[in-house]
Amino acid sequence: MPVLAKAPLSALLAGYLALTAIAIAAPSYSLSAQTDGRAEFQPIETTLGYCGEWALNERGYQLADALLSTALACHIGNPDHDLGYAYFSRRLARTLLEEEKPQAALKWFKKCLTIDENAYGKNSYFVLREAAFLADELQDLGHPSEARILAERALQNLPPSDGLMPSIHITLSSIYAGLGLFRASEAEAATAQSQGGLSAIEKGVLLSNLACAQAKRGRFDESALLYGQVNDAMKDSVPPVWLTNNAVCIAIVTERAGKHYQVDELEKKSIGMIKELSAKRFDYVSDFARNAGSLCMLKGNYKDAEWLLQKARESAERSCGAREPLTLFAMHKQAELYLAQGRLAEAEALAADVLALREEVLGSDNVETSNTQQLLGQILEKRQHLDQAAQLFEKALRIRESELGTGEPITTETRARLHYALEAQQRQSYRATQTGS
Repeated sequence: MPVLAKAPLSALLAGYLALTAIAIAAPSYSLSAQTDGRAEFQPIETTLGYCGEWALNERGYQLADALLSTALACHIGNPDHDLGYAYFSRRLARTLLEEEKPQAALKWFKKCLTIDENAYGKNSYFVLREAAFLADELQDLGHPSEARILAERALQNLPPSDGLMPSIHITLSSIYAGLGLFRASEAEAATAQSQGGLSAIEKGVLLSNLACAQAKRGRFDESALLYGQVNDAMKDSVPPVWLTNNAVCIAIVTERAGKHYQVDELEKKSIGMIKELSAKRFDYVSDFARNAGSLCMLKGNYKDAEWLLQKARESAERSCGAREPLTLFAMHKQAELYLAQGRLAEAEALAADVLALREEVLGSDNVETSNTQQLLGQILEKRQHLDQAAQLFEKALRIRESELGTGEPITTETRARLHYALEAQQRQSYRATQTGS
């Protein structure tokens, strides 16, 4: 569309209003014809749709939203087999993402996949590739359970030699990490690594997943090394916010390894970036704010930590809902902060809520569930509810021994906490006996 490509935005808006007026005044012109049960776009819908696509490419997102929504609204008939409808629906979904309306975007992405499945077949080559791409979007948007279904379907039905396979393995690695399935995450990352041909960003995501798994095991030195490799892999391929978030991750695992890390400037830089991210993709905000909040908490900067973790929670709730793992992760960190601040009643209430949701969403034998069990146990221990604390440590220990291994540092830590809680419980019982006698 060479004329439109040169048109100023105001002219495009005027054209849109004129076309809309025509569509309202002359509905017979804009009705979609029915051919063999399939609806076909007519000139007005098509023109509006392509104008919307142009506006999207020019980053005029509000205008693109209006144009594409109007084009789809003008459509008459059943769109479930209409590939033209799917084409413009996909553009609208992309627009909604840029407008930070992820829930609405997902609705349209799913609609596109349904139309493609009806047109080509559920396990056709084209649809399986589309399913893989949608799985990646769902994972980025904080819906790992839905993403898992689509990614595993693509993995099982696409040819093993397909060039998309390494990307699917990386997507699955991220999905499994988001679901607390860290052994499966490491296995998928290793498979992708062995297949080769990865882009710089894919290498960075793969290394980040491996670094996360090492941190969950309590192997913080190994995690710091891997996060350092992430920075090397992605430094020329991603926006500064990614690299700053990765630097925060390095600082966190270095601190947790017991080594001092100078973070004053990094904290200020992170907070400044997060404050400017209101116009950026929400998924960066949630992960970045949670990580930055965790770092501030480790360094005793509770004021900034509280603001950042609340920002992370709000961003996650807006992007994927109140029950998804991304939101529960932010809530877990908030409960950690309350414990560190000595706000034990608030910490206990929030940790109990997170535990109930993680058991329901992720399962009672999940590593992330064990993390909240241990956190709630620590809170109850502080409140001298030693019997309940010991029960939670015992549950967490069983999960960690099964899912991570008996010799991992994080498992050893839980074992020590259980031993201490049982000893403290015995001392408490002995004192009660002595007082009674």
